[in-house]
Amino acid sequence: GKGVVGKCAQSGKAIIVTNAYADPYFTADDDLEQSFHTHNMLCMPVLDSKGNLIAVIEACNKVGAAFDSQDERRMRQVADHFSASHELLSVVLSVHRSSSALPKLAKLAAQLFTEGNSVSLLFQCMNVGKEVLDASHCTVYTIDVNTQELVTRISGNEMTGPSSTLPKTNGHSQGLSTASKELRTSLNSGLVGEVVSTGLP
Repeated sequence: GKGVVGKCAQSGKAIIVTNAYADPYFTADDDLEQSFHTHNMLCMPVLDSKGNLIAVIEACNKVGAAFDSQDERRMRQVADHFSASHELLSVVLSVHRSSSALPKLAKLAAQLFTEGNSVSLLFQCMNVGKEVLDASHCTVYTIDVNTQELVTRISGNEMTGPSSTLPKTNGHSQGLSTASKELRTSLNSGLVGEVVSTGLP
């Protein structure tokens, strides 16, 4: 690839340039075209959930200093948010024919970046899944990498409903709310475990 951005895209790694004109990968073409002078740069690759490159984010000329490792961590968070929104947009576009689904998915996309309560966001995902798919039940499992378990939560009304839709788990309350309960099961348990191990629907 051309320039620092091209090098970032090719390597798939973040690049910090403290002195642009002294960097062997920097090209001054853009500066000349835009009457701009680049002093320092930070380039960050944006990868999707499969590790494929989907974009590169470039920041130039940090005020008062050069970019550092702390800036790199912050930019990585920006890249992660961009990647998540890009994949969610792909889902929205894949169901564009369903006019009733679009507002629900758009609302979920907004809450992805504003909802501070992870439990609330989990329930929002499950509710949207039920409505979009016209299903009676939808469960979102997250993965606890420390314990190698699948984790989800059920609301109070689901606790009193039929248990046949849920995997055999060791459920225990975390004290977050009397109206919800955490459920945990082995990472390789049932159909969900098969999806985790294969990465296939």
